[in-house]
Amino acid sequence: MESSYLTVDFFRRLPQEVEKSGTPAAATNIDRYAEGHFRRIASNVSSYIGLVADTLRNTIPKAVVYCQVRQAKQSLLHHFYTQIGKKEVHSLGSYFLSVYLLRKCTFFLNG
Repeated sequence: MESSYLTVDFFRRLPQEVEKSGTPAAATNIDRYAEGHFRRIASNVSSYIGLVADTLRNTIPKAVVYCQVRQAKQSLLHHFYTQIGKKEVHSLGSYFLSVYLLRKCTFFLNG
């Protein structure tokens, strides 16, 4: 998720307005609200909206799949616990004994 944060690189890639005239900075403050300034703002907002749209396009499918997997895992665990809860103590004991003996035989065979 950290890859979707705004970084300095995002702002460096924005088109920079290069002043072609040799006017001092005080003269540019007078013309601050000219059409070029608004175009630059619109361009920056458009770039930001594009970044947000790309981020959503990349992260929403992952989040949906994560939620589906989490729900399936909970459902399987619930089913497993229900099945284990239905077993009697004697059958569970024999099951665990057989698993233990199987592991012990496998250990001796693999040696």
